[in-house]
Amino acid sequence: MPDTMGLFTLHDVGAYAWKEDWQLEDDQAYMEVYILVDDDLNLRDCQIKYEPFQLSVTIRGEQVLNGTLRHRIRPDLCCHEIDILYGNRVRNEKYLNKRCLFIQLAKFEWKIWKTLLEDEATTQTYDQAHNITSEYE
Repeated sequence: MPDTMGLFTLHDVGAYAWKEDWQLEDDQAYMEVYILVDDDLNLRDCQIKYEPFQLSVTIRGEQVLNGTLRHRIRPDLCCHEIDILYGNRVRNEKYLNKRCLFIQLAKFEWKIWKTLLEDEATTQTYDQAHNITSEYE
């Protein structure tokens, strides 16, 4: 079941996917970015550059994501790791139980994003009743 804030829905944009995350324990809102990676990839093969309105990801010398973020982030609170995406909070078979470069972007403001990047095509979002909605800013 898709949800209003995107907690379960991975927005698949092709080379990567993203979703919203809200962690009340540290009073911080995040954007989570997932990029499928090979089994032999390690963090030394990845260069991630965080800027307030910019994200750049290079893997083994190939730029896989580079763009202007829709909203501002807090680079000092961003992080990344390689892990297997699993659990009942994610609904996307392409990424579920797969090895991914996981990038956590700390939002500057508590705001729902319509897209990750400024020039990204809007993916469909849904409300609790499974109706397509465009409630995001």
